[in-house]
Amino acid sequence: MNGNTLARLVFAAALMLGSTAGAVARAATVTVDFDSAARVTLSTADYLEDGFLMQSLSGHYDILSPGLNAFTTPYLSLDIRPLTGETISAVRFSFTGGLFDLRALDVSSDTSPGFGRQEITSSAGGRRFLDFAGTERFSGTAWSDLSWIVLSGSVPILGPGFDNLVFATVVPVPPGLLLFGSGLAALSGAAGLRRRVRRDDPAGR
Repeated sequence: MNGNTLARLVFAAALMLGSTAGAVARAATVTVDFDSAARVTLSTADYLEDGFLMQSLSGHYDILSPGLNAFTTPYLSLDIRPLTGETISAVRFSFTGGLFDLRALDVSSDTSPGFGRQEITSSAGGRRFLDFAGTERFSGTAWSDLSWIVLSGSVPILGPGFDNLVFATVVPVPPGLLLFGSGLAALSGAAGLRRRVRRDDPAGR
């Protein structure tokens, strides 16, 4: 194998492996803001936005107009609340395309007693009480590579709203692409080894 061929193989292997590593790291950022939703009161229906599915696990939820959620945006947002006599309301978010990371969400101003009883949990063991109005930011393994998150609340009146849930969708790399890139790298390494052996062999073999 001549030097030009080897150089081309090394370049191709590096390009392939670099592309593969980038595909693992790359993710599309999606913000679920409920602005395309219809206003609803005490609903239990599924809601789908930009590939993220929200399902009611217990209790009810509202899609609210501005007012109680002045902190977030002048648009629609989510409120979860059990009816009187119900213990808890909870909704689960999952991504129809696979895994995702949670990056941030907005919590509206404190307008209800028991505001601290709003909670978020994740499939990776993450848990946080949403005690204060503002933008909550998430990072680390407890909020990465998730199959679901759950928002829950036990305040039986209109309370804090949730808005602008920012997700990063995880882009999987096909196994065949990984094998192809690894094979090219191995081939390049073997070719380089053969050249070094020939160069070091006094007989020129």
